Amino acid sequence: MEPASSIVDVDSGRTNECANINKVPSPTDGGNVSPQEECMDVSEGIGENLVAEVDAVEKTVDKSGASTAKDETGYEAVLNTSDNNEMASDPVGINITTTDTNAAEAVPQFPLYDFESIQEILNTESFFSPEQYLDSCKWSPDGSCLLTCCADQRLRLFDLPAEAYSKKEMGPLDKLNGPFKPSLTVSENGAVYDYEWFPFMSSWAPETACFISASSCAPVHLIDAFTGAVRASYIGYNNVFEVASCFGLTFTRDGGKIYCGYRNMIKIFDISVPGTTCQTFNTKRLNEQTGYISCISQNPSMNSLFAAGSFSRTIGLYTEEGDAVCLLKGQRNGLTTLTHSTDGTKLFSGSRMDPEILCWDLRNPGEVLHILPRVMDTNQRIRISVSNDGNHLLSGGTDGVVRIWNLDEVSRKSGICEPTFKFKTHSDCVNGVSLNSRVPILATSSGKRHTPDLVSDDESDQVFSFKNFAKKTENRVALWWVGPKSKAIE
Repeated sequence: MEPASSIVDVDSGRTNECANINKVPSPTDGGNVSPQEECMDVSEGIGENLVAEVDAVEKTVDKSGASTAKDETGYEAVLNTSDNNEMASDPVGINITTTDTNAAEAVPQFPLYDFESIQEILNTESFFSPEQYLDSCKWSPDGSCLLTCCADQRLRLFDLPAEAYSKKEMGPLDKLNGPFKPSLTVSENGAVYDYEWFPFMSSWAPETACFISASSCAPVHLIDAFTGAVRASYIGYNNVFEVASCFGLTFTRDGGKIYCGYRNMIKIFDISVPGTTCQTFNTKRLNEQTGYISCISQNPSMNSLFAAGSFSRTIGLYTEEGDAVCLLKGQRNGLTTLTHSTDGTKLFSGSRMDPEILCWDLRNPGEVLHILPRVMDTNQRIRISVSNDGNHLLSGGTDGVVRIWNLDEVSRKSGICEPTFKFKTHSDCVNGVSLNSRVPILATSSGKRHTPDLVSDDESDQVFSFKNFAKKTENRVALWWVGPKSKAIE
């Protein structure tokens, strides 16, 4: 995708000024919940319906109240078992008993990853100033462009160089031709808390080329990735009818709805209905989950089930119908990132100032299967991601190291699992990691908030010294080749 370079100032008051909003595709719905479906016990429903290949984990709970499950590590889950909090046995869009003979032909093809050694092939060099520390980076679903978020309240889009599409292998000295500069810049009116690509984004279909953005004291914006224009706005009000800040958001996997996290609330917007119309869950009343909902992840195997992390150190599991399934407790500090395994049986969570990524077993809520260590000594959001083939989990760290876990190896272990691969990629904090879906290229973003040194000279009129400020900061985006390597020419 090659959008024209521009800077677009987003008007936080715009609610429905896009004539093309109806062009956003409505992918084929996976199915509707039958009104005749029978409800089952919550704990049985989780185990039986996540995937057809796993055995159900049965658990008996007292219907008169909440049952608490705690594993040997001390982490716990509070199961909601009241009569009005039961989960349907046939989730939306999932047919576990399907026997489609064409399913094997529809298996997507992913790049061949080789993490034994990685090499840097392109970076933004000195494009970002020392004050412009990055927040994260995310490849588009079609792999054509990279979206970044920065402390200067701007989202920038970088196109993947055309020569990268034909690369099958690269030698140790091979590079992509630069410079690597943004082709589109979108300016928000406040700090950008979260953003997400439309799941069916394709540069060949301009109507699908869009993403959502949540910023401070502003509506959620649906932004055109070619022009930077706001296609639509989705407004969440608080209890005094003020525009509330959304702290975490995600698209549903069919692209039809947007899950948004607010203080003590989750709002679900229909993408085709911009404005204030939405479905609202009060998490404090529904599941005793308080605080700002900072991250949300939909289960890939049960489309009606999603997880929501809060700054109150809890993770709530909910259904789209408004039922609370359980509350997971155990993270040290406020949640900043959540992601599911591709089979939907596991949930990975990370929090601020917490060196542990927890792997939760959703077949037996409350049980922590694994603890994945990383270096994390800052309050900023350091994201984790699962590779497109579902075999690897990736995370950055404040020590500038990218850690990669082979999930097949992790599944055969218990307790603390050290990373399978780790690489020093930046001299500053690595806050974003993202694998391209078309070519074996890893994108990383670095940077964090730094403060200048205090002046020790009593005779100086200055309070701070910026002499070494630029030396201890590294704010850049880098691309790394993680595919097959060609032999060096002797």
